[in-house]
Amino acid sequence: MSRLMRGDAPTAFRAVITTRDEGEEYTNGVFEHTSYAGPYGTIGAARAAITRAERDAGRYWRGTRTVTGYVERSAQAWERVE
Repeated sequence: MSRLMRGDAPTAFRAVITTRDEGEEYTNGVFEHTSYAGPYGTIGAARAAITRAERDAGRYWRGTRTVTGYVERSAQAWERVE
């Protein structure tokens, strides 16, 4: 899903979210998965995506899933494509 960003934003941010599930059905009892959300125009929006994932894990998975995350920044350089 694309996000609307300011046209002149010099940097973009994304949320790196790592999900860890525990259960007997997984090899060694643990399954980890990393996903990326974004790009976002502000660091606050990327942090909000991490917070939302953490809250959802607590609300819906009740202790079998933990979520951690951090924000990455990338400079943007726009070029015309013909």
